[in-house]
Amino acid sequence: MILSYESGRMTEKKSYREALRLEGSVSPILSITGAGGKTTTALHLAYEYKDVGNPAVVMTSTHLAIWDQPWFLLEESMEKLQQIRRRYGQVWVGIPMTKRQKKEDLGGSLPMQKMKAVSEAFFKEICELGVPVIVEADGARRMPCKVPAAHEPVIVPRTTTVCSVYGLDAIGQRICDCCFRPELAAEVLGKRETDRLEAADLAKIAADGNGGCKGVKRGMDHWVILNKADTDQRKESAEEVCRELERYGNRRILITFSEETERSEMFVQKQQN
Repeated sequence: MILSYESGRMTEKKSYREALRLEGSVSPILSITGAGGKTTTALHLAYEYKDVGNPAVVMTSTHLAIWDQPWFLLEESMEKLQQIRRRYGQVWVGIPMTKRQKKEDLGGSLPMQKMKAVSEAFFKEICELGVPVIVEADGARRMPCKVPAAHEPVIVPRTTTVCSVYGLDAIGQRICDCCFRPELAAEVLGKRETDRLEAADLAKIAADGNGGCKGVKRGMDHWVILNKADTDQRKESAEEVCRELERYGNRRILITFSEETERSEMFVQKQQN
């Protein structure tokens, strides 16, 4: 289930494309920022575009794990990109990093290869295809909350829509336990790293110019996605976050549930373990 919060009311939507008001756009460029759940969101969007016959290009402007899937392209070849995109209904493209990262960062212990962004010239070629482009533009080591560092996020040029992702499971946890870059989160909130994160705090981070709004330029649609609304308590927290965000002037908010992303999350975790 996907819910859209507008003017104090929750409205159920049938897809991310509908919820993000993308159904009338053939070639949007989406940059996904924030905390854990970005890759899951990208995967879900990619399958939605596949289902409507408009295969997307998925890439990263930072780093992204390489999965053992035929729709991954690890070189800058427009011919191969188009072949994979048409054959598999999506293509994920990047350049392999020479250094292999440890999976222990994700709860494992084996080495895991990642890919980095393609060149600016190749990115421009991709944009000229007139197809959906989905960019994972941030990193958070799967933690449910994040405040970006000075060099983050990396929102790509020509972005039409920015989706900032946050996990409702962060609420009630200590900042140092649930936030990537907890020292920056504490600074934005005027709290200590050992303090508990409240619903109002998550809203403040999402709405802050040094938080979820960082790098979002005029003309870009900005959405906040609150994921893991799986319990009654989290649903109540989601409503509180929405009210606070509305007070900050943010009226584009989505709430998602595990039943909506469970298959995608299981797939992502399988690739990373």
